[in-house]
Amino acid sequence: MKIEQISKFTVKIMLSKLELHRYGMDFSMLDSANYKTKCMLASLIECVRSRVDIDLGSDRLFIEAFATGDEGCLLYISVVDGVPQVPQTRNTSSAIIITEFPDFNTLIDLGKNFQTLKALKSQLYYKSNLFRLVTEISKADRKNAIRLLSEYGTVISSDELPATKEYFECVEEEQALEKISQLQ
Repeated sequence: MKIEQISKFTVKIMLSKLELHRYGMDFSMLDSANYKTKCMLASLIECVRSRVDIDLGSDRLFIEAFATGDEGCLLYISVVDGVPQVPQTRNTSSAIIITEFPDFNTLIDLGKNFQTLKALKSQLYYKSNLFRLVTEISKADRKNAIRLLSEYGTVISSDELPATKEYFECVEEEQALEKISQLQ
């Protein structure tokens, strides 16, 4: 079994076919209503607690399971309470734009032109030498914002918002663009 902490809220667990069988399981049996699945997950959570610095004691965990080529299993377990949640209601006259940047210097360059970008909200995320800036822009300013952000980074789909919030670490939760513009 391989356990890897990939963020302060998420752990990745790789189980071989043999390890699944030790729990009396195979991938096709994984089901949140299955008693054996619950027992296996409880045991895995205890293993995680002893090996990495992440608290999976929350009642709210998000668990993803993927089959591997060797008939094993790859699990991602995330603490939902710790992950910033997407607001349930959002201003419908605004749009979310997610932009990836290969380094922080590029973000600083963007910060120099911050005044031309009228962001309602902005957050900054980081993972493996990659930054993601999540900006909320009024729909009227969307086209100009995409044009400006594309000069400095790669604009990706706003559908990536849940993955960004789960798999990337939030570096700045509020007014990220304003704070970056002050670093000049």
